[in-house]
Amino acid sequence: MENWPYKSLPDMLKQNAIAFKDKIAIAYKKGGGITKFTYEDFYKFTLMVSRGLKKLGINPKDKVAILSETRPMWSLADFGIMNIGAIVVPIYHTNTPEQIAYIINHSEARAIFVSDKTQYLKLLEVKDQIPSIEFVIAHDRFLGDKKLPLITFYQVSEISEPLIQNEQKEIESYIDSIDIEDTFTIIYTSGTTAEPKGVELTHKNLISNIYYINKKANNLIDSNDIFLTFLPFSHILGRADSYYLPLAYGSQIAFAESIEKIADNILEFKPTIIVTVPRLLEKIYSKILDSVHHASNFKKNLFHAALTIAKQYIDAKYVNKNLTSNLELKYKIFDKLVFSKVREKLGLVNFKTFVSGGAPLEIEVNKFFWGLGIKVLEGFGLTETSPVLCVNSFEKMKFGSVGTLIDDTQIKVASDGELLFKGPQITKGYYKAPDLNKEAFDEDGFFKTGD
Repeated sequence: MENWPYKSLPDMLKQNAIAFKDKIAIAYKKGGGITKFTYEDFYKFTLMVSRGLKKLGINPKDKVAILSETRPMWSLADFGIMNIGAIVVPIYHTNTPEQIAYIINHSEARAIFVSDKTQYLKLLEVKDQIPSIEFVIAHDRFLGDKKLPLITFYQVSEISEPLIQNEQKEIESYIDSIDIEDTFTIIYTSGTTAEPKGVELTHKNLISNIYYINKKANNLIDSNDIFLTFLPFSHILGRADSYYLPLAYGSQIAFAESIEKIADNILEFKPTIIVTVPRLLEKIYSKILDSVHHASNFKKNLFHAALTIAKQYIDAKYVNKNLTSNLELKYKIFDKLVFSKVREKLGLVNFKTFVSGGAPLEIEVNKFFWGLGIKVLEGFGLTETSPVLCVNSFEKMKFGSVGTLIDDTQIKVASDGELLFKGPQITKGYYKAPDLNKEAFDEDGFFKTGD
């Protein structure tokens, strides 16, 4: 058991708004340029959102939903809710009106943030089914229907009214009163049942996880890093590892414009770390091979010669453990002649690593990237485990595996082969589901993964 550096996620941001005051926390494309928030600015903006929510009557332990794509507003709303001890209920922007209504009703959310009119219209469609909703707060500006009145994000945050000292002290008193064991979010996951399950995660779950992830990586992440973020924050992988993780270490979060523009955004933001899913890596893999296919015969032959050496190098170094100095020299020459130019063309010059999760990555694709000098670390976890249980490291890389356990995590195998885990990152249980909770844990408190 460790002494965690923070007692809650809002406490983490509060501390880092001082420690990394002038460092860039958030960057995103807007109007042809790049807009940036420092850690201090970002923190104060979240306090303004909290101020507005308090004026609306939102209290600690209340549930507030977020129905939005991944965008800066999501993170401002998220911390705005958490700062006052309220609980965030994320909803996928791809959900149907009926799915949204179920989550709102089950969680008893009192308010909801929506990104745009498309999401608002879904709520309007099921207005009579969501009686608990008192406020709808919209980021984009558009006309609502009088049947479901709107408040704009800017009205709630009162951005034209700077925080006065007493207001900041009041919100920070809420931050200081948050307990590390408090639930900060309820994430609904479908699983194999007909109705979604509400996974309760605590501040301790996330703080321990992001702490141990970086420890496992030999403190790879620091305040000079830039994370390119595009995964949905409604999913724990995107939220924990491409959002909370960088904020914990003073890194910059660069928001991609869209999945389609990731290649352009990599060139613009020059990220050092990208948390991703295999699908993106497979697209980059195909794009590189397609580019080689259309190159001149000389370049094509040079690339394939380099790739042959790279495959031998990767197998010798990481699989067979028999790397010779001669093979290492050949690889370094091809890396200088060929692979360094590929990395430069992709915008991955100062790149540290991809972190891949959510599904297995083909071994061939992973080895291909490592051969190009682009590292990919695979891990394993679930929503219920905040999410990381195991992850590969540069020192103990094993292709086709999800690595070894992060610290303070125990594993055991049931008689039928099911994997069970215990650790500080494991959920306290499912919201309003005592029967499910009895089934989810064994007599020793180990969580049953179903894998």
